[in-house]
Amino acid sequence: MKNLLSINRLITYLLIMFIGYSCDKEEEKQEQPSNPILIYPSELAIDVNLEVNLQWESSFDQNGDNIEYSVYYNTEPHNWIMAGKTASTSFHLSLESNTTYYWYVSASDGYTPSVDSKNRVFKTLNTNTPPIASFSISQEIGWLETQFVFDASECTDDQSPTTDLEVRWDFEDDGNWDTNWSTDKTVTHVYSEVGNYTIKMEVRDTEDEIVDIEKQVKVNLFDPAVYSSIPSSYFHNVFIEDFNDNSNNWSIADDDVKRAIIQNGYYEIACLSEDKSHLFWREISNLSEDWDFQIEAKIKITEASQSNSNWSKSCGVFWGHHKVSSGKHNYFHFRTTSDKKYVLQNEIDSNDVYEYWSDYFTSSDNVYGINAFNTLTIRKFDGQYYFFINEEKVLEHQFENFHGENIGLVTGYNTTCQIDYLKVHKISNTKSANLQTSSNKTGECGIQINE
Repeated sequence: MKNLLSINRLITYLLIMFIGYSCDKEEEKQEQPSNPILIYPSELAIDVNLEVNLQWESSFDQNGDNIEYSVYYNTEPHNWIMAGKTASTSFHLSLESNTTYYWYVSASDGYTPSVDSKNRVFKTLNTNTPPIASFSISQEIGWLETQFVFDASECTDDQSPTTDLEVRWDFEDDGNWDTNWSTDKTVTHVYSEVGNYTIKMEVRDTEDEIVDIEKQVKVNLFDPAVYSSIPSSYFHNVFIEDFNDNSNNWSIADDDVKRAIIQNGYYEIACLSEDKSHLFWREISNLSEDWDFQIEAKIKITEASQSNSNWSKSCGVFWGHHKVSSGKHNYFHFRTTSDKKYVLQNEIDSNDVYEYWSDYFTSSDNVYGINAFNTLTIRKFDGQYYFFINEEKVLEHQFENFHGENIGLVTGYNTTCQIDYLKVHKISNTKSANLQTSSNKTGECGIQINE
């Protein structure tokens, strides 16, 4: 009986010991693993490769349980993105260039709440190459009314499409940007003052890389070699004839060698001679050759001879004319022909001494043919002549003094033309009274052709 009691006590003791061991084991399983310690990239690291292996020290688990790690990251230290889970102590990420990243790792044994590492921050390598800045200018020299066109469409970038590149402009390089950032690469600008200007342009790619470039333009008061460059306020009337009537006493004629009539707003003149041109002129006594000035006529050839002579197919304007005697004249003349040619000539004296300022009847796409108006412009500025046909410059020549004060119209033999207007202006930036002439001296005559 005593032995049986001892056995029961032994069994009870063993059972108590077993239960106690099991409870201790249960308490061991509830121990959390240690916090992971981040290794790479180091805190505040820069130029980290875009393909990076994040690394950390493994967590210690006293129960020997397997640890699973969750990797979190973002470009800001909140709203975390879980990159993935792993049982190892490294994790591969593919990242963006030149970007700041925050990250941490969370460890879990599967039984207890997970534990986190501290946060770390690093910045990736900037693999972006800067854009290439480039722009063109419609012209490097202009005037106050010039609309300069700046075009940056040739800007390029290895990573960003050209359409995504943004540009902005500083037209005076004064530090104040005249435009906002825009993907529109073309802008226009008109300068309000004469001077030399530096244009600065910046181009920005999608990675916020910015490159600038500078170019220069010169703004003159105007360019006399460009027809439309002179502001209209610089033209002052000297003589304006629109042929709405004959208040200026032009020659009217109808005989065997010439015809001249004003009707329907045109002065129609014809030379019926077989070997001479015919001049119709008017004295412009208040036009000084010391001025800068412009003479312009709009003329249409309506009938032309079938002769092979260029003179027989021509009409034009003349100026600086002086009648020496009957049949003898000195003058400058500018003509076009019905077959799209032009000529400029100085009749120096009446003994067949003359000089061509152009080639002998030069063919030109600027000249319109028969039954089409041609606008002929003689501009004198700063000692230089500029000659235009239909607003396109065809020739420059050094100024030469007038032979006389007459300005008029010339038609070749067997040729008829209509004149829409004849205008004479002084070119000046000062305010001038109307300089319209009151002279009534007019004339007409036939002149021998210099072939």
